[in-house]
Amino acid sequence: MNHKRPPIPAIVIILLIVVFSIYFIVTQTAGADETALTASGTIEATR
Repeated sequence: MNHKRPPIPAIVIILLIVVFSIYFIVTQTAGADETALTASGTIEATR
């Protein structure tokens, strides 16, 4: 049986997709608490 290795550009593209996906998932799940909206507790009305 002759097993040929996939071409280098295909390996690089798949590796980049995997790394970007991991980075995106980590940044989206870790930053959820830090970017939450906060309120000061006062209401100002204008007329």
